[in-house]
Amino acid sequence: MSRLSISRRTLLISSSTAGALAVVPALALSQGQAEGAPDAAILAAALAMEEAAIATYEGIGDLQVLDPDTRDLGEQIIAHHQAHAAGLREWLTRFGITPGASPVPPLAPVRNAEEALELLVETEQTAMDTYLSHAASLHYPGILSDAVSILVDEVKHHTVLSSRLGALTA
Repeated sequence: MSRLSISRRTLLISSSTAGALAVVPALALSQGQAEGAPDAAILAAALAMEEAAIATYEGIGDLQVLDPDTRDLGEQIIAHHQAHAAGLREWLTRFGITPGASPVPPLAPVRNAEEALELLVETEQTAMDTYLSHAASLHYPGILSDAVSILVDEVKHHTVLSSRLGALTA
């Protein structure tokens, strides 16, 4: 897989995250909701990233390029990302925001298991980066606690997928 296509994927995922950060503060918020607006923007960015991750895993699953054990692992990770997204939606709802579906970038061409695992590892790296880069900006302690918990999941996903990629390419 070329570095150019990986960079393009990262750019697409990152642009959907940045787009979410730009849109949420512009929403009309009531006085009480305005207090949570900074966290809401971060939550929306994280939600966009989680939805992009779900779409990536589902798209790769549809390609049938992974062995059955790795496909099962992917299904488990999809469930984690869905739970993360549900939690993020719940926090946004507490701020009076009903999130819509985030734009999801198209899946770049994946021809084999190695390319699929490279994309999944990169997806998890983007997830880790998203939570790490925004955690210090969160205001509500409950949100920070949830973000750290999600970050731990993303690190686990990245680790196990990197291990499988290493075994595949060794």
